[in-house]
Amino acid sequence: MDKSEVSLVADSCGCGWERLADLREPLFPIRIAEPVVFNPALAYMAPRVETVKARALQGKAYLDFPVNRTEIHPDYRNNPRELAAIRATIDSVRQNTYASITEVSIKGYASPEGSYANNTRLAKGRAEALLAYIRGLYDFGAARMTVEYEPEDWEGLEKAVDESGLEDKEDLLAIIRDASIADPDRRDAKLKTVAGGAPYRFLLQEIYPALRHSDYSVNYTIRAFTVEEAKDLIYKDPSQLSLAEMYQVALTYEVGSPEYNEVFEIAVRVYPDDPVSNLNAAFTAIRTGRLDAAHRYLPKAEPGPNLDLARGVLALLEGKHDEAEKLLTPLAAHDDPGIAEAAQENLRQLKAYREYNE
Repeated sequence: MDKSEVSLVADSCGCGWERLADLREPLFPIRIAEPVVFNPALAYMAPRVETVKARALQGKAYLDFPVNRTEIHPDYRNNPRELAAIRATIDSVRQNTYASITEVSIKGYASPEGSYANNTRLAKGRAEALLAYIRGLYDFGAARMTVEYEPEDWEGLEKAVDESGLEDKEDLLAIIRDASIADPDRRDAKLKTVAGGAPYRFLLQEIYPALRHSDYSVNYTIRAFTVEEAKDLIYKDPSQLSLAEMYQVALTYEVGSPEYNEVFEIAVRVYPDDPVSNLNAAFTAIRTGRLDAAHRYLPKAEPGPNLDLARGVLALLEGKHDEAEKLLTPLAAHDDPGIAEAAQENLRQLKAYREYNE
């Protein structure tokens, strides 16, 4: 019906169709045109290729030691549970046929009560004991084994006190944060003086035990995959893939197809905080009409022209046409042809929409 016309005529003589046939110029001509429906042009961002796919699994172990001792007793108090969690972490990497362990690291912490010198001995000795225990269970080959220690976990204490419901926590925090008290033993002694010592007794019972911990990290690499391998893994075990590998899978599908869109949805689930995965997931949400989801992804998206394009298209679809034009116009002259062409196409559609509605 494009370029068709409707004529409204008055048949005062009862001539009917003859009157219409004789009419040279129609009265009130109306041109019928297709309404403009926005079909946004998008520009997905290619993720950075990882030359080495380095990963890490981390945890905290709250092992129990006899007072002032550093040797590990596997059956002592809560140690069976804590040691089982460490073994499970290591086993999950060792059982991954695509992974190779590159480093196991332990960092030990002690709580502030007692002397700083003794806490240094305990934090160091207990971390070394844990690493020795782990090395006795597995053959790590050429993987690095590292031990660090922090004699007293003052940062953890500050966080725990700040989040507590203690009435005197501001007094405690003032002491913990007082940079003029350089001696940790003097700082701990001063904590005992707050409100007659009652808050300190709470610290000893409820907070200090959690400050005695050993943080561990199992670092490993995952081998690279071909596109065909990645197409299989993305549905079976996508955590093995890098974002770049997922992107290559997407390129094997037709742009905008359900499979194409699903790849970017999987990517943002596996890498929920990655700026590129959030940007591309926002584009997919826009493409599929889920504008609320696009708004959730954009705050984490990679800053730059692709993000400006996404915001411009989103404004276009939400009827904020002036805002869309303001965002898209500079992008139409961008050096990146993909960005420029997408912006130009969106502006063309906006112009057509405005002309149709004039």
